[in-house]
Amino acid sequence: MRNSYLEFVAVYHKGRYFRLWVYRAGRLLSPREIEYQIQRILDDLSPPFPGEEKLGALTAGDRVPWAQMRKQYFSSGVNKRSLDAIERSAFFITLDEEEQGMRGDDPEGNLDRYAKSLLHGRCYDRWFDKSFSIVIYKNGKNGLNAEHSWADAPTVAHLWEYTLATDAFQLGYTEDGHCKGEVEPSLPRPQRLVWDIGSEVWRLIKIYVRDYRETAVMVFQVKGKINWKRSQRNWHRILYNVYIYIFLDVILKFSLFNAADHMKVMLEISVGLVCAEM
Repeated sequence: MRNSYLEFVAVYHKGRYFRLWVYRAGRLLSPREIEYQIQRILDDLSPPFPGEEKLGALTAGDRVPWAQMRKQYFSSGVNKRSLDAIERSAFFITLDEEEQGMRGDDPEGNLDRYAKSLLHGRCYDRWFDKSFSIVIYKNGKNGLNAEHSWADAPTVAHLWEYTLATDAFQLGYTEDGHCKGEVEPSLPRPQRLVWDIGSEVWRLIKIYVRDYRETAVMVFQVKGKINWKRSQRNWHRILYNVYIYIFLDVILKFSLFNAADHMKVMLEISVGLVCAEM
């Protein structure tokens, strides 16, 4: 028996939340039908409900205040129904209005912004309580945001690799750029989720929206060749040098770090080294 929770996904676009059914009478929708339904969401001009646009910021902050808000304001009525729709969805999708990718005259800076967007977006346009979320940008670039308590990054990477390979080598596209398949005319429209956000909830949302982080991607390149067989006994020294290089690079590039930040970074590096050597 198929789990009914996995028959739909939650979609965020321009501050609105949608429930998108991906099964119809027990049949998985074709890629063309899913494209058709997503286009319906993109064409929807309805405005967000008050407080809806930045609601996802609650999942980006401290867990205790969010748990208290859930109990008090999301345990009944329309808020509970809409929250259940997100939490019981197979996964979460953000149709991001930005364009990302390593492009233009500043590929390193663009990579930083790309990684930052995938990591947390604007803090409110992701849903961090989901096991993973798919982010699709306006220019077709995409990526994953994964909550890692259920699995380490390689598991999600294998999932994404399989998805991309299936898209490229099995599904494919028509000559005019659409997904393959037929569309059933009677497909119901994606369902808008309804919210009633009070002032107390909005006050907490504004706190988390202001808590914005900076992100930088540093590509470490090893010059020359390393004989790993000969270096088996000294691999921890190589790893240590890599960490020190990254740490110094961080300090040089981000002079806004204060002493406490330096100590925190060094502590995390030391813990990483200890864990790696164990």
